[in-house]
Amino acid sequence: MATIRRKGRHGDGTVYERKGSPYWWVKFHVAGTPVYESTKTRDKSEAKRFLRRRLGEVATGQFVSLKTEHLTIADLCQLVIEDYIDNRYRSLPDLRRKIAQHIEPIVGRERAIQFGTRHVRRYITRRQREDASAATINRELNVIRRGYTLAHRSDPPLVTRMPYIATLAENNIRRDFMEYDQYLALRAELPFHWALFLVIAYNTGVRLSEVLGDNRKERLKQPLLWERIDRAAKRIYFPDTKNGESRIVPFIGDMEEWIEMAWEDHVQNWPECPYVIQRYGKPVYDPRKTWNKACRTIGLPNLWRHDMRRSAVRNLDRSGVQSKIATAISGHKTRSVYDRYNIVADRDLSDAAQKMDVYLETKREQAEKASAKPTQ
Repeated sequence: MATIRRKGRHGDGTVYERKGSPYWWVKFHVAGTPVYESTKTRDKSEAKRFLRRRLGEVATGQFVSLKTEHLTIADLCQLVIEDYIDNRYRSLPDLRRKIAQHIEPIVGRERAIQFGTRHVRRYITRRQREDASAATINRELNVIRRGYTLAHRSDPPLVTRMPYIATLAENNIRRDFMEYDQYLALRAELPFHWALFLVIAYNTGVRLSEVLGDNRKERLKQPLLWERIDRAAKRIYFPDTKNGESRIVPFIGDMEEWIEMAWEDHVQNWPECPYVIQRYGKPVYDPRKTWNKACRTIGLPNLWRHDMRRSAVRNLDRSGVQSKIATAISGHKTRSVYDRYNIVADRDLSDAAQKMDVYLETKREQAEKASAKPTQ
Protein backbone atom coordinates (compact mmCIF):
# COMPACT_ATOMS: atom_id res chain seq x y z
CA MET A 1 0.00 0.00 0.00
CA ALA A 2 1.44 3.38 -1.04
CA THR A 3 2.39 5.92 1.67
CA ILE A 4 0.50 9.24 1.44
CA ARG A 5 2.58 12.32 2.37
CA ARG A 6 0.44 14.86 4.23
CA LYS A 7 0.83 18.47 3.20
CA GLY A 8 0.93 21.30 5.71
CA ARG A 9 -2.02 23.61 5.99
CA HIS A 10 -2.18 26.62 3.70
CA GLY A 11 -0.37 29.50 5.34
CA ASP A 12 1.89 27.34 7.52
CA GLY A 13 4.97 28.09 5.43
CA THR A 14 7.75 25.69 4.50
CA VAL A 15 11.19 24.76 5.80
CA TYR A 16 13.44 23.49 3.02
CA GLU A 17 17.02 22.97 1.93
CA ARG A 18 18.38 25.17 -0.80
CA LYS A 19 20.99 24.06 -3.27
CA GLY A 20 24.34 25.71 -2.65
CA SER A 21 23.45 26.93 0.84
CA PRO A 22 24.55 25.26 4.10
CA TYR A 23 21.52 26.65 5.96
CA TRP A 24 17.84 25.81 6.14
CA TRP A 25 15.53 28.22 4.34
CA VAL A 26 11.91 29.15 4.96
CA LYS A 27 9.14 30.17 2.63
CA PHE A 28 5.94 31.96 3.72
CA HIS A 29 3.51 34.49 2.29
CA VAL A 30 2.84 38.12 3.19
CA ALA A 31 -0.31 39.60 1.61
CA GLY A 32 -0.16 36.89 -1.06
CA THR A 33 3.49 37.54 -1.91
CA PRO A 34 5.97 34.69 -1.26
CA VAL A 35 8.93 35.53 0.97
CA TYR A 36 12.10 33.41 0.93
CA GLU A 37 14.57 33.82 3.79
CA SER A 38 17.62 32.05 5.13
CA THR A 39 17.39 30.99 8.79
CA LYS A 40 21.19 31.15 9.21
CA THR A 41 21.10 27.80 11.02
CA ARG A 42 21.85 24.15 10.14
CA ASP A 43 19.46 22.88 12.82
CA LYS A 44 16.06 22.02 11.33
CA SER A 45 14.25 22.37 14.68
CA GLU A 46 15.69 25.85 15.11
CA ALA A 47 14.67 26.64 11.51
CA LYS A 48 11.06 25.59 12.32
CA ARG A 49 11.06 27.87 15.36
CA PHE A 50 12.35 30.67 13.15
CA LEU A 51 9.47 30.06 10.72
CA ARG A 52 6.91 30.13 13.54
CA ARG A 53 8.30 33.49 14.73
CA ARG A 54 8.00 34.90 11.24
CA LEU A 55 4.41 33.64 10.86
CA GLY A 56 3.57 35.21 14.21
CA GLU A 57 4.97 38.55 13.05
CA VAL A 58 2.93 38.34 9.85
CA ALA A 59 -0.25 37.52 11.81
CA THR A 60 0.21 40.47 14.20
CA GLY A 61 1.28 42.94 11.53
CA GLN A 62 4.79 43.26 12.98
CA PHE A 63 6.68 41.60 10.15
CA VAL A 64 9.44 43.73 8.69
CA SER A 65 10.66 42.83 5.23
CA LEU A 66 14.30 42.07 4.53
CA LYS A 67 14.57 45.36 2.66
CA THR A 68 13.17 47.19 5.66
CA GLU A 69 15.52 45.41 8.04
CA HIS A 70 18.39 47.08 6.22
CA LEU A 71 16.76 50.53 6.40
CA THR A 72 19.24 53.06 7.81
CA ILE A 73 18.93 56.40 9.54
CA ALA A 74 20.13 57.98 6.28
CA ASP A 75 17.14 56.37 4.53
CA LEU A 76 14.80 57.84 7.16
CA CYS A 77 16.36 61.26 6.60
CA GLN A 78 15.66 60.90 2.90
CA LEU A 79 11.98 60.38 3.74
CA VAL A 80 12.05 63.69 5.62
CA ILE A 81 13.67 65.45 2.65
CA GLU A 82 10.98 64.09 0.33
CA ASP A 83 8.31 65.26 2.77
CA TYR A 84 9.82 68.78 2.78
CA ILE A 85 9.89 68.79 -1.03
CA ASP A 86 6.26 67.63 -1.27
CA ASN A 87 5.12 70.33 1.18
CA ARG A 88 7.40 73.00 -0.32
CA TYR A 89 8.93 73.92 3.03
CA ARG A 90 11.35 76.83 2.66
CA SER A 91 13.65 75.38 5.31
CA LEU A 92 14.67 72.55 2.96
CA PRO A 93 18.24 73.93 2.52
CA ASP A 94 18.71 74.00 6.31
CA LEU A 95 17.41 70.43 6.53
CA ARG A 96 19.83 69.19 3.87
CA ARG A 97 22.70 70.90 5.68
CA LYS A 98 21.82 69.31 9.04
CA ILE A 99 21.64 65.87 7.47
CA ALA A 100 24.78 66.13 5.34
CA GLN A 101 27.02 67.82 7.92
CA HIS A 102 25.93 66.16 11.16
CA ILE A 103 23.34 63.36 11.09
CA GLU A 104 24.73 61.18 8.30
CA PRO A 105 28.41 61.33 9.41
CA ILE A 106 27.51 60.33 12.98
CA VAL A 107 24.58 57.88 12.74
CA GLY A 108 23.66 57.73 9.07
CA ARG A 109 24.78 54.10 8.62
CA GLU A 110 23.00 52.80 11.72
CA ARG A 111 20.14 50.42 10.95
CA ALA A 112 16.79 51.92 11.86
CA ILE A 113 15.61 48.65 13.40
CA GLN A 114 18.53 48.72 15.89
CA PHE A 115 18.68 52.45 16.59
CA GLY A 116 18.10 53.23 20.26
CA THR A 117 19.00 55.32 23.28
CA ARG A 118 22.69 54.46 23.20
CA HIS A 119 22.92 55.86 19.67
CA VAL A 120 21.06 58.99 20.77
CA ARG A 121 23.46 59.48 23.69
CA ARG A 122 26.41 59.00 21.38
CA TYR A 123 25.02 61.58 18.98
CA ILE A 124 24.39 64.10 21.76
CA THR A 125 27.89 63.59 23.22
CA ARG A 126 29.53 64.05 19.82
CA ARG A 127 27.60 67.23 19.03
CA GLN A 128 28.25 68.69 22.49
CA ARG A 129 31.97 68.16 21.95
CA GLU A 130 31.53 70.21 18.78
CA ASP A 131 30.00 73.01 20.91
CA ALA A 132 26.51 72.63 19.43
CA SER A 133 23.79 74.17 21.60
CA ALA A 134 20.99 72.14 23.14
CA ALA A 135 18.50 73.78 20.76
CA THR A 136 20.60 72.85 17.72
CA ILE A 137 20.96 69.23 18.86
CA ASN A 138 17.22 68.98 19.52
CA ARG A 139 16.40 70.23 16.01
CA GLU A 140 18.72 67.65 14.50
CA LEU A 141 17.24 64.84 16.60
CA ASN A 142 13.79 66.02 15.51
CA VAL A 143 14.79 65.14 11.95
CA ILE A 144 15.45 61.54 12.98
CA ARG A 145 12.22 61.44 15.00
CA ARG A 146 10.28 62.76 12.00
CA GLY A 147 11.89 60.10 9.80
CA TYR A 148 10.59 57.35 12.09
CA THR A 149 7.12 58.91 12.06
CA LEU A 150 7.00 58.99 8.27
CA ALA A 151 8.32 55.42 8.03
CA HIS A 152 5.72 54.20 10.53
CA ARG A 153 2.91 55.92 8.61
CA SER A 154 3.93 54.27 5.34
CA ASP A 155 1.67 51.53 3.98
CA PRO A 156 2.95 48.96 4.64
CA PRO A 157 4.96 50.38 7.58
CA LEU A 158 8.71 50.56 7.08
CA VAL A 159 9.36 50.36 10.83
CA THR A 160 7.48 48.62 13.62
CA ARG A 161 8.97 50.48 16.56
CA MET A 162 9.48 54.13 17.47
CA PRO A 163 12.60 54.50 19.62
CA TYR A 164 12.65 56.99 22.47
CA ILE A 165 14.69 60.01 21.40
CA ALA A 166 15.46 62.25 24.36
CA THR A 167 15.16 66.02 24.22
CA LEU A 168 17.69 68.26 25.93
CA ALA A 169 16.55 71.11 28.15
CA GLU A 170 16.72 74.47 26.38
CA ASN A 171 17.21 77.88 27.89
CA ASN A 172 17.55 80.03 24.79
CA ILE A 173 14.41 82.17 24.96
CA ARG A 174 15.37 85.78 24.28
CA ARG A 175 13.78 88.38 26.52
CA ASP A 176 14.85 91.50 24.67
CA PHE A 177 12.36 93.96 23.20
CA MET A 178 12.19 97.55 22.08
CA GLU A 179 10.63 100.33 24.14
CA TYR A 180 8.85 103.13 22.30
CA ASP A 181 11.57 105.74 22.91
CA GLN A 182 14.15 103.29 21.55
CA TYR A 183 11.93 102.71 18.53
CA LEU A 184 11.84 106.45 17.80
CA ALA A 185 15.61 106.72 18.20
CA LEU A 186 16.28 103.81 15.86
CA ARG A 187 13.74 105.08 13.29
CA ALA A 188 15.54 108.43 13.19
CA GLU A 189 18.90 106.73 12.66
CA LEU A 190 17.89 104.46 9.76
CA PRO A 191 17.63 105.50 6.09
CA PHE A 192 14.06 105.90 4.84
CA HIS A 193 13.56 102.43 3.27
CA TRP A 194 14.78 100.64 6.40
CA ALA A 195 12.88 103.03 8.67
CA LEU A 196 9.70 102.12 6.75
CA PHE A 197 10.43 98.45 7.35
CA LEU A 198 10.93 99.20 11.06
CA VAL A 199 7.60 101.07 11.26
CA ILE A 200 5.67 98.14 9.75
CA ALA A 201 7.47 95.45 11.74
CA TYR A 202 7.39 97.23 15.11
CA ASN A 203 3.69 98.06 14.94
CA THR A 204 2.37 94.74 13.56
CA GLY A 205 4.95 92.08 14.46
CA VAL A 206 5.05 90.71 10.92
CA ARG A 207 7.98 88.50 9.99
CA LEU A 208 10.98 89.93 8.18
CA SER A 209 10.48 87.66 5.15
CA GLU A 210 6.82 88.70 4.85
CA VAL A 211 7.89 92.31 4.22
CA LEU A 212 11.29 91.93 2.55
CA GLY A 213 10.81 88.57 0.84
CA ASP A 214 13.67 86.12 0.39
CA ASN A 215 15.96 85.87 -2.63
CA ARG A 216 17.89 82.81 -1.52
CA LYS A 217 17.83 79.72 -3.75
CA GLU A 218 14.96 77.30 -2.92
CA ARG A 219 13.48 80.00 -0.65
CA LEU A 220 12.36 82.48 -3.26
CA LYS A 221 9.62 84.69 -1.89
CA GLN A 222 8.33 88.02 -3.19
CA PRO A 223 8.76 91.17 -1.11
CA LEU A 224 5.72 93.23 -0.09
CA LEU A 225 4.09 94.74 -3.20
CA TRP A 226 2.05 97.91 -3.53
CA GLU A 227 -0.83 95.92 -4.98
CA ARG A 228 -1.21 94.23 -1.58
CA ILE A 229 -1.73 97.51 0.28
CA ASP A 230 -5.22 99.01 0.41
CA ARG A 231 -4.49 102.60 1.40
CA ALA A 232 -8.17 103.58 1.49
CA ALA A 233 -9.13 100.74 3.84
CA LYS A 234 -5.79 101.02 5.67
CA ARG A 235 -5.01 97.32 5.29
CA ILE A 236 -2.05 95.16 4.17
CA TYR A 237 -2.69 91.74 2.65
CA PHE A 238 -0.10 88.99 3.22
CA PRO A 239 -0.93 86.01 0.95
CA ASP A 240 2.15 83.89 1.63
CA THR A 241 3.08 83.46 5.30
CA LYS A 242 5.24 81.01 7.24
CA ASN A 243 2.29 78.96 8.51
CA GLY A 244 0.73 78.77 5.04
CA GLU A 245 -2.26 80.99 5.87
CA SER A 246 -2.94 84.39 4.32
CA ARG A 247 -3.92 87.26 6.59
CA ILE A 248 -4.89 90.93 6.60
CA VAL A 249 -3.08 93.40 8.87
CA PRO A 250 -4.46 96.89 9.66
CA PHE A 251 -2.44 100.09 9.75
CA ILE A 252 -1.30 100.65 13.34
CA GLY A 253 0.44 103.59 14.97
CA ASP A 254 2.42 105.73 12.53
CA MET A 255 2.14 103.23 9.67
CA GLU A 256 -0.32 105.33 7.67
CA GLU A 257 1.95 108.38 7.73
CA TRP A 258 5.02 106.44 6.61
CA ILE A 259 3.21 104.40 3.96
CA GLU A 260 1.79 107.62 2.48
CA MET A 261 5.31 109.10 2.33
CA ALA A 262 6.54 105.94 0.62
CA TRP A 263 3.61 106.10 -1.84
CA GLU A 264 4.44 109.70 -2.80
CA ASP A 265 8.07 108.69 -3.41
CA HIS A 266 6.84 105.73 -5.47
CA VAL A 267 4.55 107.88 -7.66
CA GLN A 268 7.05 110.69 -8.18
CA ASN A 269 10.31 108.78 -8.59
CA TRP A 270 9.77 105.03 -9.07
CA PRO A 271 6.32 104.46 -10.65
CA GLU A 272 7.50 101.26 -12.36
CA CYS A 273 8.78 99.70 -9.13
CA PRO A 274 6.16 97.37 -7.56
CA TYR A 275 8.00 97.00 -4.24
CA VAL A 276 7.05 98.89 -1.08
CA ILE A 277 10.49 98.57 0.53
CA GLN A 278 12.95 99.63 -2.17
CA ARG A 279 16.11 101.62 -2.79
CA TYR A 280 16.52 103.36 -6.12
CA GLY A 281 13.69 101.26 -7.55
CA LYS A 282 15.25 97.92 -6.55
CA PRO A 283 14.10 95.54 -3.77
CA VAL A 284 16.26 95.27 -0.65
CA TYR A 285 16.47 92.03 1.30
CA ASP A 286 18.99 92.22 4.12
CA PRO A 287 19.13 95.18 6.54
CA ARG A 288 21.75 93.51 8.74
CA LYS A 289 24.71 95.82 8.15
CA THR A 290 22.74 99.08 8.34
CA TRP A 291 20.61 97.78 11.20
CA ASN A 292 23.58 96.76 13.35
CA LYS A 293 25.34 100.09 12.78
CA ALA A 294 22.21 102.05 13.76
CA CYS A 295 21.68 99.90 16.86
CA ARG A 296 25.25 100.54 18.01
CA THR A 297 24.78 104.25 17.44
CA ILE A 298 21.74 104.45 19.76
CA GLY A 299 23.37 102.19 22.36
CA LEU A 300 21.49 98.92 21.65
CA PRO A 301 24.14 96.67 20.07
CA ASN A 302 22.37 93.45 21.09
CA LEU A 303 18.99 94.30 19.56
CA TRP A 304 17.86 91.77 16.94
CA ARG A 305 15.44 92.45 14.12
CA HIS A 306 13.24 89.65 15.47
CA ASP A 307 12.98 91.51 18.78
CA MET A 308 10.49 93.81 17.06
CA ARG A 309 8.13 90.87 16.77
CA ARG A 310 8.31 90.32 20.51
CA SER A 311 7.81 94.04 21.06
CA ALA A 312 4.68 94.12 18.89
CA VAL A 313 3.16 91.13 20.69
CA ARG A 314 3.84 92.75 24.05
CA ASN A 315 2.37 96.08 22.91
CA LEU A 316 -0.76 94.39 21.55
CA ASP A 317 -1.27 92.64 24.87
CA ARG A 318 -0.61 95.78 26.91
CA SER A 319 -3.09 97.78 24.85
CA GLY A 320 -5.86 95.31 25.69
CA VAL A 321 -6.28 93.73 22.23
CA GLN A 322 -7.92 90.31 22.52
CA SER A 323 -5.46 87.47 22.02
CA LYS A 324 -7.46 86.00 19.11
CA ILE A 325 -7.22 89.29 17.20
CA ALA A 326 -3.60 89.85 18.25
CA THR A 327 -2.51 86.45 16.91
CA ALA A 328 -4.33 87.22 13.65
CA ILE A 329 -2.28 90.41 13.30
CA SER A 330 1.10 88.97 14.29
CA GLY A 331 0.56 85.70 12.42
CA HIS A 332 1.10 83.32 15.34
CA LYS A 333 -0.80 80.13 14.65
CA THR A 334 -1.25 79.02 18.27
CA ARG A 335 -1.85 80.83 21.55
CA SER A 336 1.09 79.00 23.18
CA VAL A 337 3.58 80.50 20.72
CA TYR A 338 1.99 83.93 21.14
CA ASP A 339 2.34 83.64 24.93
CA ARG A 340 6.01 82.78 24.55
CA TYR A 341 6.53 86.11 22.76
CA ASN A 342 4.46 88.05 25.32
CA ILE A 343 7.42 88.79 27.56
CA VAL A 344 7.14 90.27 31.03
CA ALA A 345 9.52 93.21 31.39
CA ASP A 346 11.14 94.57 34.55
CA ARG A 347 8.88 97.60 34.27
CA ASP A 348 5.82 95.32 34.15
CA LEU A 349 6.97 93.66 37.36
CA SER A 350 7.59 97.05 39.00
CA ASP A 351 4.11 98.22 37.97
CA ALA A 352 2.62 95.07 39.45
CA ALA A 353 4.56 95.60 42.69
CA GLN A 354 3.36 99.22 42.92
CA LYS A 355 -0.25 98.19 42.39
CA MET A 356 0.10 95.57 45.12
CA ASP A 357 1.68 98.13 47.44
CA VAL A 358 -1.27 100.47 46.92
CA TYR A 359 -3.75 97.64 47.44
CA LEU A 360 -2.09 96.42 50.65
CA GLU A 361 -1.74 99.96 51.97
CA THR A 362 -5.47 100.46 51.44
CA LYS A 363 -6.18 97.24 53.29
CA ARG A 364 -3.88 98.30 56.12
CA GLU A 365 -5.63 101.66 56.48
CA GLN A 366 -9.03 99.96 56.49
CA ALA A 367 -7.85 97.58 59.19
CA GLU A 368 -6.51 100.46 61.33
CA LYS A 369 -9.80 102.35 61.03
CA ALA A 370 -11.74 99.27 62.02
CA SER A 371 -9.56 98.68 65.06
CA ALA A 372 -9.79 102.34 66.11
CA LYS A 373 -13.60 102.31 66.34
CA PRO A 374 -14.76 102.50 70.02
CA THR A 375 -16.48 99.43 71.32
CA GLN A 376 -20.03 99.91 72.58
